[in-house]
Amino acid sequence: MKRTRVDRGRRTAVALCSLLSLALVLSGLGGGMVAEASWSARLTATGVVGAGSVAVSVGALPPIAFTNSSMTATAAVTVSNTTTGVSPFPAAVETEFTTSSTDQLVSSTRALAWPVSAATECTNTAIPNGDAVQGTWAGGVTVNTAALAPGDSQVICIRSSIDSRQDAAAVSGARTADVSVEARLSLHAFAATAEAASAISTSQIYPFATLGNFWYNINPSGQSGCFDVTGGVNTAPGALLGTFPCHGDLDPSFSNQWFTLTPFGGSIVGIRSAGPANRFAQPNTTGGVAMQLRDTAEPAQGWEPQLVAPGLFQFVNDASGLCLTAGVSSSPLSTQECNGSALQSFSATQLPVAAPTDTGDGT
Repeated sequence: MKRTRVDRGRRTAVALCSLLSLALVLSGLGGGMVAEASWSARLTATGVVGAGSVAVSVGALPPIAFTNSSMTATAAVTVSNTTTGVSPFPAAVETEFTTSSTDQLVSSTRALAWPVSAATECTNTAIPNGDAVQGTWAGGVTVNTAALAPGDSQVICIRSSIDSRQDAAAVSGARTADVSVEARLSLHAFAATAEAASAISTSQIYPFATLGNFWYNINPSGQSGCFDVTGGVNTAPGALLGTFPCHGDLDPSFSNQWFTLTPFGGSIVGIRSAGPANRFAQPNTTGGVAMQLRDTAEPAQGWEPQLVAPGLFQFVNDASGLCLTAGVSSSPLSTQECNGSALQSFSATQLPVAAPTDTGDGT
């Protein structure tokens, strides 16, 4: 019986030592109940036990802006383990790019995220690594990266893109959807969350609209001039497209002011002249627009007509995303960033002449 009492005493001593060791480990996880972020719309800390805690911060998510000429945006977001105290233990990190918006814009916007070693690697031309996660902003994407020790950070690239301008089009030319990035850090029973809010927006992107299969005079908004192939109906390929006082004559010898929109597929058309026959508007290398023979391998001959107001169009070049732009008086046309000015708005007047009977490329 005496031997048995000695064994129980030893077991009691061992149990007390174990409890003391556990208390020391817990106290080593850090002091103070903290959860902090240098840029955050919402910040919480949960699962705090005793005197221990963990903390995380997430850097700003830059606004994502789409225009006709820019349908991809890549940014860098930095997530940091900001835990303080004496704990050297790394914590698991999960970063989610998400939204609560129901706008069509977030369903149409692709999201591609991947971890990198430096923010300078987050460019529109960067090739994502094998850890990349993709989806849409509506569905959200979550990146799980290597555990972070206190004081360490992880940079994550987030690329947002739309496949088609019409996926982001709006009658007003603009739309906005709120999005956010949320970083979650966890270590055993400890957890912390930080969130940064941002938005996806569009500007000067309008719904597609086109004209019927007829010949038209096309006029810059507020001007009396008409689209005009410089040099007349017999000029060679490469002649500039400009504006000139409207002839007001239906004789074919003045058909260098007759134009139609020839379907190329989807929302893309060609701006085609009647005289010279079957020439298509194409930006040249000097900032102007020339009339060239049809080239099916040349995307710059494609234009997207967008309805900016009843009876008014802007013509967006499919290759560059720039808008066809008139001068303040009779002058060559050019392509410039779409800005909503009257010089980028055009009306069309149908002409009482025989309609086009082919597509202008021999078919």
